[in-house]
Amino acid sequence: MSKIVWPLAAVMLVQAMLMVATVTVPILAPKLAADTGIEPRWIGIYSSLVFSGALISIVLGGHLTRRFGAVTMSQMALVISGLALIATASGVLPIITGSAIVAGFGYGLATPAASQILAKISQPQQRGIVFSLKQSTVSLGGLMAGLVVPVFVVGFGWKTATFGIGLIVFMACLLIHPLRRSQDDRQPTRSATLNAPWQSIRYVLHHPRLRILAIIALTYAAAQNSTNAIFVTFLVETMEMPLVLAGVAFSTMQLTGMTTRVFLGWISDHFISATRLMGLIGLLIATVLSILPFMDTSWSTTMIFLFAGLTGAFVMGWSGVYLAEIARIVTHEDVAIATSGTVFFSFLGAALGPTLFSLILAGTDNYGWAFLTIAAVAGSVGLIVLVTQHR
Repeated sequence: MSKIVWPLAAVMLVQAMLMVATVTVPILAPKLAADTGIEPRWIGIYSSLVFSGALISIVLGGHLTRRFGAVTMSQMALVISGLALIATASGVLPIITGSAIVAGFGYGLATPAASQILAKISQPQQRGIVFSLKQSTVSLGGLMAGLVVPVFVVGFGWKTATFGIGLIVFMACLLIHPLRRSQDDRQPTRSATLNAPWQSIRYVLHHPRLRILAIIALTYAAAQNSTNAIFVTFLVETMEMPLVLAGVAFSTMQLTGMTTRVFLGWISDHFISATRLMGLIGLLIATVLSILPFMDTSWSTTMIFLFAGLTGAFVMGWSGVYLAEIARIVTHEDVAIATSGTVFFSFLGAALGPTLFSLILAGTDNYGWAFLTIAAVAGSVGLIVLVTQHR
């Protein structure tokens, strides 16, 4: 049992801490805006910068994991993202901008490493639930940040809160250090040339089933990261909700996303193919995002929280299923490379989505058009996947 439990726990810790590092600034955006003069609605650009950094590291991550080891790369991811958050506490706009890219670089290093560890310790029939458990802690990190960050900001100011949370992320690398001996399958002679990283993307583009997963990941990640980036600001500006209460609503969304990831992983292991399930999820994402524009101050707090939970269930619950499917359809030695190449498209969507959202919002001054555009794209991909799955 310990063969699975401790490595899985370490991977889950890493994912949770990295999620905390990436959503801290979007959560405190209304307070940061007061100091910097940036309109909170432009916070989508910050999230896009985070995943622009992740795009750089994800194409390196598979090869670096093979060369230096999965636990070592996970530690590097925590150190880099933690330091980036600490630097953000300076309050200097150019440093905040650069730190977003650096934090994303750390985030991208961890995903291939996590997949390499989980593919090693789990059997094929377990991978849906195991990978979904890992992905559930992405939402757990968001839940923790939604509860803690607003309280820290109100109590100590946003700069002190950001510095302290960055230090916690940085220090988490010490907790996983004991696993390096058992989990670092290193290939020290492997060369990490500038040409090698792009092999992971070519690998995906030449693999029919991975191409489908790449399209799904691109679209759904755009919807997920747009929602994560703008949700607290949307509630504060449109619903006139206090920051702490908006943070709790954000945490509610993450909680249902976390539990749904595990449930959907179990479903894909036993009852329905991952591809068909992903198609259905696309339609559900479109449905909930199409309802968000109709929220206004007439909604009760209870209704807002219920709908936040529903949004989290569908918009945040899909990623474990597709990561497990990658591990099912390629050999063990290719898991890190296949994950790196496929997640590149996920991070590309995560980078493009919030920027598109912010640009539509700036052009129309209407959250509704932005939500409906993202919903239409996700729903279209889900429908196409369902219609063409047998091919």
